[in-house]
Amino acid sequence: MKRILPAFMIIKLTVAAGIFQHQAKAGEIVSEAALPRTSVSLYTGPGSPSPLIDIARLKNTQITREMIVTAALNRILWSNETFIAVETEVSVAKHLERADMFSFGWAVSARWLKTPWHNVFGGSFAFGNGFSYATVVPHLESKYIARTNRVLYHMLMEVAFGIPGTAKAWEAFFRIHHRSGAFGMFNEVVGGSDFLCLGGRYRF
Repeated sequence: MKRILPAFMIIKLTVAAGIFQHQAKAGEIVSEAALPRTSVSLYTGPGSPSPLIDIARLKNTQITREMIVTAALNRILWSNETFIAVETEVSVAKHLERADMFSFGWAVSARWLKTPWHNVFGGSFAFGNGFSYATVVPHLESKYIARTNRVLYHMLMEVAFGIPGTAKAWEAFFRIHHRSGAFGMFNEVVGGSDFLCLGGRYRF
């Protein structure tokens, strides 16, 4: 019996060490699979004077010649890694219809990570709110709404798709880039501008 007890204790310690190593490796796997915190993106697309509700419903959407090319820097502020992330983003949009026309955006967004296709190649939905400052009032606004302002409400709506084989580093996405008076909250501006954009994102 005295000989059996030491042997039993050795077996117990060996099993415990094996379980600890397995848990540590599992933790490493979860950590490796976590979404990188910082990203840069580039997106471009044409403008639309259609109401935002019609664009979101893909109904009677008009497209104009006005276009933007936008660069953005994004940082995840908080995430539970599997379901939702809260992030902030700053962006610079070049409006192509005039050389000195830029708009600068800042937004805080919620990003849902559990898309219907997340088990296949990853992806997410995002919705954000913030502010936009334009160096010159965009043509899309001065042409289609009676009153506008250089400082307006900024909103983004996005659906993203992970690119297989890139370990969550690369994504492609479709985004609605929105500027408006938020129902008159900004200098009594009613209406605004929307750009329907395709882009790519790199996370690191």
